[in-house]
Amino acid sequence: MIIWLIGMSGSGKTTISKELYDALKPQSPNLVYLDGDDFREMFRNDVDHTIDGRRKNAERISHTCQLLDKQGIHVIASVLSIFPDWQAWNREHFQDYFEIFLDIPLDVLIQRDVKNLYARAESGRIPNVVGFDIPFPPPPNPDLTIDAEFQKKGIAASVERILTEIPNLNNTKTTVDLDVLSLPGSTTISDQAIEYTLADGDLLNHPNTYFYMPFSGTPFLDAWRLSRDMLLATVPELSLPPVKSARPFMIDGQIDTAALLATLKAEYSASHTVTDESKKWLLKLLHKFEVFKRVHGYYDMSFKAIDRQDHKNTSLYIGLAEVFELAWQRDNSLQFLSALLKILDTLSSLEKSLPAVEKVQLAHLVQQERKHIRDFALTRGVSI
Repeated sequence: MIIWLIGMSGSGKTTISKELYDALKPQSPNLVYLDGDDFREMFRNDVDHTIDGRRKNAERISHTCQLLDKQGIHVIASVLSIFPDWQAWNREHFQDYFEIFLDIPLDVLIQRDVKNLYARAESGRIPNVVGFDIPFPPPPNPDLTIDAEFQKKGIAASVERILTEIPNLNNTKTTVDLDVLSLPGSTTISDQAIEYTLADGDLLNHPNTYFYMPFSGTPFLDAWRLSRDMLLATVPELSLPPVKSARPFMIDGQIDTAALLATLKAEYSASHTVTDESKKWLLKLLHKFEVFKRVHGYYDMSFKAIDRQDHKNTSLYIGLAEVFELAWQRDNSLQFLSALLKILDTLSSLEKSLPAVEKVQLAHLVQQERKHIRDFALTRGVSI
């Protein structure tokens, strides 16, 4: 994951980036911080602040982030970033990219002017200052914008907002940390009753990050089971809808997610061995969901969402949950059971607004989830 903070000088990007780094580093040891100015110094300031010099520095930063990204290293990059074409390059080439724009008006920046940069530019003492003789084009498609009004709440509030919006860097935490079930004595980690809150709220628009999720032993599992029981009690007993037929899912350079899910469901439901190609597609979907907790309607051939706002079709979440459940039955790989729990948290939070047929599908999935968790727990000596 590359977290890319964009803002003019004085916007707070360095301070916020460093605070964000300090907040995330304990949980993500494979996280590094890059600053545009530090990057210049690393190359002994061999480029100037003209448009051409800034472009060369931007290219270096993006390619360095790509190198780290390919090795599974997360990056917080604090950059001025005046080139929309390089922002687009980032989104295309990084495995996962989250762009934050600190949208602070120039008059506010001039008032702050902690480096005395704007005063010198205004008096003509220095050239090539972004906002004066070099234009600053706002990023066209940031994932999160923090404006001057919000910044009045303080640095901590800005960092907290970012933490609630960015995807989980670690990808390995699950609603129930299933590996803990194999630890001796894990059946009685806590005797205190707790509530299960991971299926609360509008998780379609504000997904869980599952940051800092402690496992509270059997009481946690009991709370999860009670939450699912309450959901099942509200769903009428109806027949499941017929299985959708598989159809081509790659059309005109786009991947139709609904068609891909129908293909995977047919493949994983069949008696024959699942093809390597199908496994590859499922892992792509798994990775995207684990990072963003969202399913988009269409992806390009590099598996980037065509429309980042197109993530509200609940039938796609149902379809992906069905495939995760089938994959767990076939492979007994915890990554599928973990993802199934998370996607059912999302669907459970939306149960009241689901169409009747999707409520029935959700109820079936929850029943299967309960069975799989119970059976898995028994293999670890835990009775639920």
